[in-house]
Amino acid sequence: MKKFLFFALIGVFTMSCDRTTLVSGTFGTQGDNLTWTLDDGVLTISGNGHMQDFRFHSVPWRSYRDVITTVIIGDGVANIGEMAFWECINLTSVTIGNSVEVIGLGAFGVSGLTSIVIPDNVTTIEEGAFRNCYNLTSVVIGDGVTTIGAIAFAFGGLESVVIGNSVVVIGMHAFAHSENLNSVTIGNSVKTIEEGVFRNCYNLTSIIIPNSVTIIEAGAFLNSGLTSVVIGDGVATIENSAFAGTALNSVTIPNSVTTIGNTVFMNCVYLTSVTIGSNVTTIGDAVFWNSTNLASITSYVLTPPILLDSWDLVNRVFPEIVLNSATLYVPAESIELYRNAHQWQDFQNIVTIQD
Repeated sequence: MKKFLFFALIGVFTMSCDRTTLVSGTFGTQGDNLTWTLDDGVLTISGNGHMQDFRFHSVPWRSYRDVITTVIIGDGVANIGEMAFWECINLTSVTIGNSVEVIGLGAFGVSGLTSIVIPDNVTTIEEGAFRNCYNLTSVVIGDGVTTIGAIAFAFGGLESVVIGNSVVVIGMHAFAHSENLNSVTIGNSVKTIEEGVFRNCYNLTSIIIPNSVTIIEAGAFLNSGLTSVVIGDGVATIENSAFAGTALNSVTIPNSVTTIGNTVFMNCVYLTSVTIGSNVTTIGDAVFWNSTNLASITSYVLTPPILLDSWDLVNRVFPEIVLNSATLYVPAESIELYRNAHQWQDFQNIVTIQD
């Protein structure tokens, strides 16, 4: 009889090893306000209130992270804690409940997610929340999100992203090094595109920057695959190297822009035509350096913008080949001003704009 029970128990243990054993526990900022249950690859978080923020070794389900395929965050859960699902490499699906407001730092980093819809109740996506998600190809960011943190989706497999209409700030390098990213829709409340947001997004060929954006920070689209861009009428400042190394063919700088930083269009070797809006006052050093195919520059500024030169760079806005071969179009009443202005006077072909 004892021998029978022994082998019967072995049989039960074996069957339990053929699938994920049901395991559970309690956690949360109050110690036991939340419950986690893992059954057959499905991790369900239920209860009310906040998760605590984790470090990698303190995650309650860490030992089971390789068998988690689905995460369900129940209604009543207020946030997703830092590092909660970091390195859940077989996680492909997540459902976020209607009470979650914050997705914490690194929450789904290096996971196996393939797509995600972030509901409207989420307001903040923190730093690195979805970084290094190589299988994550599409994301829809709900209309409640106001902030996308730094490197939130960087170094991943994203192909398309829709940024909701409540996002105000897109953080530094948020989508950088997403080499497959080819489609981006930016919502109409974004005010700042921070440093390096779409840097090295080699397959991103076009972008419309909405009128709500006031500043494009340094390197925002550096070395991306852009061939066309529409810069919204609200942009006032374009910072250093914002579009450097892109494949732009032509660009129109709207009348709202007053300042163009250093090296903004440096190494844009396919750029042939530039239109400068009427309110630009300052253009930084080396802005068009090595953009040697530039053939047409149209400036609507009545008083020639100040062209900066810095001994730290190349001490010139336009390369010599452009000064010798391109045509500079300026307002008729300003042609003599341009012919006598610092650096502008070096253009060999200055003519009036023909309406």
